[in-house]
Parts: sequence; structure tokens; C-alpha cells
Amino acid sequence: MTKIAAVNRQWIDQHLDNDEGLTGPVPHKAFKELEAAYYEHQLFLDAPCLAAMDLVFDCYRDSFPHYNGIGEPANCRDIEAAYNAVQYLQPKLAVLFQNRIGVTSDGRPETDIALLGAIRLLNTYHFAELDMPPKGPLALGWRDEPLDAVIKAQNNAKDLVTRLKSFQKYLRREGGFWPEAALKAERYITMLNATN
Repeated sequence: MTKIAAVNRQWIDQHLDNDEGLTGPVPHKAFKELEAAYYEHQLFLDAPCLAAMDLVFDCYRDSFPHYNGIGEPANCRDIEAAYNAVQYLQPKLAVLFQNRIGVTSDGRPETDIALLGAIRLLNTYHFAELDMPPKGPLALGWRDEPLDAVIKAQNNAKDLVTRLKSFQKYLRREGGFWPEAALKAERYITMLNATN
């Protein structure tokens, strides 16, 4: 937790402009140091903690510029949205880890992490045959803050889990081309089933 706070502090220190807000992605060196610490200690984390940390890394990666591979300039991402997502997750992670050592027993952070991760996952991939990204109540727009995404996911939890299961089944049938997405779907399904 302290490393995430340190990364966020460096992000603010290096890229906060008082008039424009955040002007650059998460500092790469700080990101890599956090990633190295995570890989060194992930053996001691259970599946919900791994899912939570994976979601934090996804949010950090959302701040990185996107290169299309054909030599055109990088597309800028919504850096503020990436930062806000990590800020939303940070206190939830703290409670999640406190739960693991018996300091608290609040199950809400685990649920919120699973809901946010699941709805983001469904909105990330493009598979027309699965209606992904979804339209309707599970669709995320550029104005949706993390809390908005969690509320949408919570209000449509049955559909969310059904879609996750269909996505997981589809990925298995496709021969394992997306193992990371399949693992995320499996973790979120397990977390959401455990909290219902």
C-alpha cells in the first residue's frame, strides 16, 4: 500500500500542473518498481488481492500513451481518469489487506473491486458475437467515474456475472489466445459469487 501511495505521490510531483491538472502518465520508473515489488511478493497474496493489484496495474497502464505500431504519433489517454481510478482503489485495497490480517472484516471493498474490474473487463474487449463492449446499462462512457462504474455493475449484477461467464466460456473455446482476460474473468466471477 505504501508503494502505491509513493507512486501516486511521484505522479503528482512530476506531472501536476495547477492549471491543466495531470499532464503526463504515471512515472515509468516508479511503476516498474511497484511492479517488481508485486512480482516478488505475489506468492503471499490470495486471489482477491491478486485481482485487486492487477486492476491497479491496469489503471496505471491506462495512463500510458497508445502507439498504433505504424509510426504515427502516440494517442494520449485520459490521464485524470487513470489517476482517479487508482485513487478510488487505494483505500479499498487497504481494507482488503487489513481483512487478510484480521484487523477488519469489511467485505464491501472486495465486492467493489470485483464489480469495477468486471465491468471494465467487459468494456475493454471487442467481440461482436458477445455484444462486447456491452450496450445499455453495463456500457461505460468517458464521463463515468469509478464509483459510477461500480454502481452500474451493482445495479446489473446478474447480467454482469452472466456476461462474464459467457466471456470466460468463449475465451476457453477460442484456444487460450487471451489467458489473462480469462483469468481475470474467473477471479471476478469467484469474488462476486462469494459476496452474494
